[in-house]
This record gives sequence, structure tokens and C-alpha cells, in this order.
Amino acid sequence: MSQFSKIYPKTKEEWILRSAQILLGLTFFVPFVVIPSNFVFPFIVPKILLFRSLVLFAFACYTVLLLMNWEKYKVRMNWLHWTVLLFWGSLFVSTFAGVDWYRSFWDNHERMLGLFTLSHYILFYFLLSTLFRTREDWKWLFRLFLVAGSVVMFIGVIQKYINPDLLLNRAQERVSATLGNAIYFSGYGLFLFFLGMSLFVEEKKKEWKWTMFGLGILGLLGVFIGGTRGTLLGVFTMIAVCLLLYSLFWKENKQVRMYLRISVVVGVLLLALLGIFRDTEVVKSIPGVQRFVGASLFGGSGETRLMAWKIAVEGSKEHILFGWGPNNYYYLFNKYYNPEFLELGWGETWFDNAHSAVFNTLAVQGVIGIVFYFSLFGVAVFSLYSLYRKNKEYLHYFVLGSGFLIGHFVHNAFVFENPTSYLYFFFALAFVASLLQWKIEVPTGKNKGVSSGMMGMIFFVVIFFAFVFNVNPARANMSSFNSLQALVSGRGSMQMFENVLQIPSPHRDDIRSDIARTIVDVSDTYVQAGRKEEMITYLQFAQSEIDKNMALHPADVRLHLLSYEIQKHLMTYRENTEHVFVSERVLEDALQYSPERQQLLYNLALIKVQVNKPEEAIKLLQTAVDGDPNIMESWWRLASVYQYMGDNDKAMSILDEGEKRVKSIGDYDKKIIQQLRDYVPKEE
Repeated sequence: MSQFSKIYPKTKEEWILRSAQILLGLTFFVPFVVIPSNFVFPFIVPKILLFRSLVLFAFACYTVLLLMNWEKYKVRMNWLHWTVLLFWGSLFVSTFAGVDWYRSFWDNHERMLGLFTLSHYILFYFLLSTLFRTREDWKWLFRLFLVAGSVVMFIGVIQKYINPDLLLNRAQERVSATLGNAIYFSGYGLFLFFLGMSLFVEEKKKEWKWTMFGLGILGLLGVFIGGTRGTLLGVFTMIAVCLLLYSLFWKENKQVRMYLRISVVVGVLLLALLGIFRDTEVVKSIPGVQRFVGASLFGGSGETRLMAWKIAVEGSKEHILFGWGPNNYYYLFNKYYNPEFLELGWGETWFDNAHSAVFNTLAVQGVIGIVFYFSLFGVAVFSLYSLYRKNKEYLHYFVLGSGFLIGHFVHNAFVFENPTSYLYFFFALAFVASLLQWKIEVPTGKNKGVSSGMMGMIFFVVIFFAFVFNVNPARANMSSFNSLQALVSGRGSMQMFENVLQIPSPHRDDIRSDIARTIVDVSDTYVQAGRKEEMITYLQFAQSEIDKNMALHPADVRLHLLSYEIQKHLMTYRENTEHVFVSERVLEDALQYSPERQQLLYNLALIKVQVNKPEEAIKLLQTAVDGDPNIMESWWRLASVYQYMGDNDKAMSILDEGEKRVKSIGDYDKKIIQQLRDYVPKEE
């Protein structure tokens, strides 16, 4: 009987081991955590802070176990362990060799997946693979993870079919449950499908077997109602890989192997038929399938993702070995920005991630990082195959595990990592690592015992660490949320902002930006309410805080644009032209980091006209036109400057040329063009 399956631990060692195991088991419920009424980014921040805390306390228990019995609990290295460590090592080097180590180390509080958090996932992997060592242990872990995840899937079903507004879903066709993003939800469903099928073949009792099968199918349903095309391709790949491997390696029944091969062929034909009849009502009624077969993976917004991948490849050449640094794709994207992004709207012009774990890893961790990233999957699959070669009883683990890992890799090729995906990915790797040790005899060792004082010191250090890096960020985030709510409702105060920023948090830079951005958003409302002087004070405070952020992240173009917005409002409210010259300097500085971004070119050209430098404005707008002649706004802005200079003929010729070259002109652009044409004096 495994330690995990014992109901009542007897010794101090068993109690501490059980405590560590329970803490790790509780991490499976982290995806369920969402607190929308207290946190900025409620789907991310509380999950990360809780996960890190649980891992920390599990690590404290593990430290005590090591002191009690080093030989019994020490990590026994294998190829997968070394691969995970090398991957972490590449992350570490990339963090401090990149262009913004602070963002790489902490990330922002919208994602919170910097080196600091990822180190907790690596620790989670080693703790799981070391403290759960038997088949029975992992069977219970699979059950627990599947049940916890099924709650999330069930909430998604409620959002889809009963209450589309539940948990801020806002009647979206694609559901996200407690994860906040349909991509995260679909990927989670893929993993739960793997767990369900694994338990279906592993369980001996019928009630357990069919219960696990049903929950696995619920996970599969989650893939479809999440509607993520990359994940749908991933689940089809997983099924195809499993059928193919069973047909090749299941030696017990030749007839079954033949049927499995036929199933692969039928599956391919079925996908082809779905594509052919994608416009029929039957296909359209299947959740997620129409989205998969009805459009190319690279149609619509997918087109900009393909462009983002190209930027990742191009930019990676500049930092070939270790990349730009984790979470620094944003800087690469700005430098190599393609003006054609604007053709699909302003929302498609800002990418902080390549929307592909593969291309993003290449960009931010370089060739070294991508090699170790591929190795995580390759070594894990090879380990499963090696186990099967040694012992045929590992067939199901080899087939299903390989199917999941390959399917998850395909899924990751089209999406980005998130707190939940890292949770189940490192869980899966830990399972493979543990499999490698099931047949290894673990030395009993001698229990040395640990004094209460030593245990108290260990837990004191961990509590202090958790308070500094988890509790304080939680306090700061919640206080920030309250201050933003108060600001929007007209109850903001300078004291409130200062109190928020006094709370120690590595994400203080994000809090500054959030407060400054909200101040800009509500400024007109305050002024209209007769609170102009108060708003001027707020804006000046916002600028001083953004200056601190710009010192920390000098290449962050979003900070430059926010500073420009602050100065623009100050100029309006104070009627002081000095703010125009400040804006000019800020935008000129930003342009060196993203020389073809239209938002910078347009705003700086406007400033140049205001400071009576129209020739410089023309040069900037000509850059925008040359960057992508298919953007009508660039043409009419250029024409308006010539019109301002009194050259109406040149202005009209530019408009004529723009109307010929732009493929599709929107209603707003047409309205501006007509206004410019109406402004030209009529010849008598």
C-alpha cells in the first residue's frame, strides 16, 4: 500500500509526507479559483498566488522530510529530470541576458508567468515526481485532478447552454468557465480527456471505469465548446496518434489492430467530409467543428498570428542564442512591427506574445531555449517508449501519454501558455518521471528526526517568503482594484493612490500604469463635473508615476503613448503649450523603438503640425503610407497636412491616389475624405 493511500498516518514522518501530498493535491483545484469582485485580472492573479503558496508549503514539508531521511526522499535524477532542469536553466539565462530582466523575472500581473512563477512550476514537478512513487498514488492523483477539472468543465457547460453571462462570460459563443479565456478552457479539456481515457483503461471496477470515462468525455466536450481551432487540431492529433500506436504495438489481438488502422483511415475521411459539407446545417450545429473546418487556421485574426510568427523568426536572429528574454516578445514585436497589422483593426496591432508557444519560445529564449523546449516533449515520449520496450504492461501509458504530449504540442503550436496549462503539463511530465522510478527500490534509510525548533524555523522562513511574495502582491492588487473602482465612480483621492503604491509588490509598475490609464479615461468626466483642478493634480501624479515606469522599462512604447495622453489632457485643461513639446519628445523617443507603428506616426505628425513643423509631419505620414498603402487613414492624414499648408491640389491628388490604391474604405474614412474635399474652395 502506498503512503498516499493510507488513511491514518502514524508517525511524524508520515504526517509530514501526507501534508505535502495534500498540499500538492490542492493545486489541482487552483483552476477553479476566480474572485471577480476583489482582484484586477481575477482569473489570473488569485490562481497564481494560491498556487505559489501551496507549492511553497509543500516544499517546506519536503525540506523537513529530507532532513529526516535524505536517502529515502532525495531526488533521483533521470534524463527527464535533467531536461527539465536544463529548460529552467535556459529560462534563467534568458531572463538576465534579455532586454528587460524585470519583466522577464516577474512578468505583468495580467499573466504573472515570469521566471519567479515558473520556478514554482519546476519545483511542483520535482515534488510530485518524488513524493508520489507508486501506481496507486498516481491513480488517486489522476482521479483527483479529473474530478477537480470536471467542475470547471461543468461550469463551461452551464455557460454554454444555461447561463451565458455566468462569471463574466458576457454571452460569448466560446466559453471560458473559471479560466477567463476560451483558449485556456479548450486546452484544459484536452488534458482532462487524456486523464479520463487513462483511468478508463486503468480502473478495474466498472463503476470507477465508466465514471472516469464519462468525465473524460466531458473534457472532450470542453474542447468543442471552447472552440479553439488549435486545440481541436490537437485533440484530433491525439486520437490519431493513439489509434496509430495501438495498431502498431498492441500485439494481443491482430483483428483489433486491423480495426484500429481502419479507424485512422475513417477518421481522416470523416474530417475531409466535415470540410466538404462545412456549410450544411448538420455540421454547423456541432459545437466547435464549424469554427475548425469553416475557416483556415490563418483566416481572420489567424492571419495576424501568422504575421506575428514571422516577426518571431525574424526578431530571433538578433538574439539568436538566448532570445530577447521571457515575456519580452512585446519589444521584438514593436521593433519589427508590420504596418499591415492595422488592416485588421487597432486591436490587432498590439501583441505581447507570438500566440504560439513554439514561436514565442524561439523569440524569447532563442535557439538554446527552443531546443530544450522540444526536448521536454521528446524526452518524455522517448521515456514512455523505453518503459514499454522493457515492460509491455506500460502499453497504455506509452500510447495515451504519447498521444496527449503530441496533441498538447500541436495545441501549443497555435496558442500561448497560461497558469492552468503549465499546471497540467508539468503534472504530466512528473507522471512520466515517476513512471521511470516505479520499479526502482528506494532505500529505507535511517530516520534522523528533526527538532521542533528546526521545523519551526523552516516554516517561519516559508511563511515570511509567502507573505512577501504572495500575500503582499494580493493586498496590493486588491487595494488597486478598490482604488480603480473608486476613481471610476468619482470617489478617488490622492491619498488612496498613494496608499496603494506603498504596499510592497513586484507588480507596482503595473499598478502605476493601471491607475494612470484610468485617470486618463475618466478625466473628461471629472472636468465636466467641475473638478478640473482635482483632475489636473491627478494627471500630474499619473505622469510622475509613469516616469518611474519609463525608467524601469524605457523601451515600452505603451508607456510613451500613455504619457502622451496625459500631456494632451494637461495641455487642454491647463491651456499650457509646454505640454505639446513634452509630448513631442516622448513620441520621438517612442518612435526609435517602433519606427513603423502608425499610432506613433499619426500622433507625432499631429504634434508636429501644432508646433509648426508641417514638413516633418509630411515625412512621418509618408512613412505610414509607404509602410502599408492599403490604410486609408494614412492617406487622408497626409492630405490634411498639405491642406493645412494651403496646397489643396496636392491634398486632393493624394486623396485620389489613396482611393484608387486602398482595397476597402470604411464609412468613417469616407466621412473624413468628404469633409476634406468639401473644405476646398469652389472655383467660380
